[in-house]
Amino acid sequence: LPDIIYDVNICSDLIVKFRKSNNCHEFHYYPSSYSFKVNILSDNYFLNTTFLGLQKRCLSQLASIGPNVFIDPKEFLSNCFLSGLIPSEQALSLTKIESKRQALLTLALKNDQLPFLTSTIQQWSNGELSKLGCDCKLILNWIWSQVTLIKYSIDKLTIPLFDGSSGKLDDYNLLKLHSYEIELNSLSTLLKTLEYHGTATTEQGLTELEMRREATDLIAFYLRIMLWLYNCGLLPEVYKQPDEDDGDLLYPKASLSQTYDEWRRELSSFNPLVIGPTDILTIDGIVCNLKDSVSALWKERDGNGLYPPPSIHALINIYLLKTIPLTLKHQIMLYFLLDIALHLAEKRPDIAEKIKLFPSSFALKQNLTKLVEGLWGIDHKLFDFGVKSLLFPGVRSALVHDSNNIGDQLEQRIITSLLYQDRHYDALRLVSTCNFVEINSPEKEKLYISILLRNRQLLKAFRFARLSRSENSAEELLMHFYLACEQMDLMSKVFKLPLDNIEEEALIFYLLNFSTSPNSKHLLTLYFLLTNRIIEAYRLRES
Repeated sequence: LPDIIYDVNICSDLIVKFRKSNNCHEFHYYPSSYSFKVNILSDNYFLNTTFLGLQKRCLSQLASIGPNVFIDPKEFLSNCFLSGLIPSEQALSLTKIESKRQALLTLALKNDQLPFLTSTIQQWSNGELSKLGCDCKLILNWIWSQVTLIKYSIDKLTIPLFDGSSGKLDDYNLLKLHSYEIELNSLSTLLKTLEYHGTATTEQGLTELEMRREATDLIAFYLRIMLWLYNCGLLPEVYKQPDEDDGDLLYPKASLSQTYDEWRRELSSFNPLVIGPTDILTIDGIVCNLKDSVSALWKERDGNGLYPPPSIHALINIYLLKTIPLTLKHQIMLYFLLDIALHLAEKRPDIAEKIKLFPSSFALKQNLTKLVEGLWGIDHKLFDFGVKSLLFPGVRSALVHDSNNIGDQLEQRIITSLLYQDRHYDALRLVSTCNFVEINSPEKEKLYISILLRNRQLLKAFRFARLSRSENSAEELLMHFYLACEQMDLMSKVFKLPLDNIEEEALIFYLLNFSTSPNSKHLLTLYFLLTNRIIEAYRLRES
């Protein structure tokens, strides 16, 4: 006798309609598209089962059949047309076997069937099905065509975000962009799988494969950054009108540019013969060292090549530059967001709070975050905040470990900025507390001497100069030592130091030839008298 079924229960909370943001076919609204779980009670058993729905059942069959479906995809494609997974009007264009296979690949990509796609690459990489046209070249060409189509669609969908129209994205297009991010990451994974299985047989082929994967990763991250800024509320971008004060804008480009230009002029005025307008600010140290990429890009976007960027769009576009490490891109972005958060702190605190989540949203290490906060604080004359951030453990390692060798220059800019703005004690703290500056060059040695002398530590500076000088650098180092001593009005104390022959000769040479003090020869006369060289003092006085 058949089992007697006593009860059938459908879990209403678990009824799910099939829905894909990039393909809303009419069939997806039919009851057959719903999936749900069913509990069946009979006299012999209690059964839990699942009804997949027409579309999910079709995808499940794709996964179970595996890569063999590509040998003759005609029958399976018919099921896809019937279920609305592929629009029926597309059937007319799928006349060739290659186009049918590409349609199945696209179907798998857009429905999150990444394991199916990777297993296809693994099976096809041995070349057994290449005579049937099932080879990795087909997949590579398909991948790149998908990347190209997605990038074109991204550019088209996001035009309202950057054309000044203040157009928002509707829910459908926003979901579409999020699905593109997932698809790009999946395509990057497939390219890595192709690299791993050695489908490229020449060095040129491997290089091209790697370049395509890098390009795919760049587009994916570019989109991710854009969507994050949109969710924060910084997009769509609004531009200043001719008769409008940009202080009310989310990004006050004109007033921010004016502020930075004023800071550059102020810092340059301390020593205009030596310091250029972009030689002190730390953000200039990053951007100007990337002049062939970031500066050039911003000039193309109606900027002057300096920070701040001409627009948020120009800022986001640095994530498409392949020659710059991701950490440097994050540093520029975080520095910019700190400026915007300060600007919006009172006007739009909701956006300012979201902006502060950038480091955690993109998994920035804490030492990198503290480094950028420190650089930003020094540039904005928030010295206590900046130095405290720079003294955070691990910041120095974040500063020096970059492939563009910007770290050394940033060290020098930080110390120089502090010295010129009478924060010499902070400069000494950075050097002494955590060995912030690695003294590994003549320029760094001179900088350290300046720090010590500005802090009135003459004896320590003198000992350091003596230990650091070499046959080639002795004259330059001693000239700098005496110049700094003269600037700090410490020459009378220098005369009491136990100078050796080299140091004494350098002192005499400096006072006779390099000193800009009108009393330099009188000082040298005094030195001769203090060292009991009466005749030389008399001759100098007579001359």
